[in-house]
Amino acid sequence: MQNKLKVLLINSLLKGGGTDNQCLLLAKGLKELEIPVLVACPQNAELSSLLEDYGIETVRWEKIFLGFSS
Repeated sequence: MQNKLKVLLINSLLKGGGTDNQCLLLAKGLKELEIPVLVACPQNAELSSLLEDYGIETVRWEKIFLGFSS
């Protein structure tokens, strides 16, 4: 049977805390179930090395802050 489910998780910080831990655990669990998962996170995310340790594919972006004046 072909698995059609693919999951993209987007995490804007990945520095630790409840949401970040949940993202890591969810990605790891999906990988263990052989469901393709990709995590998008900032280029310098502190916990991205854990994703690499788990063998989870990532896509990273450089975080840019745009200032708007009123």
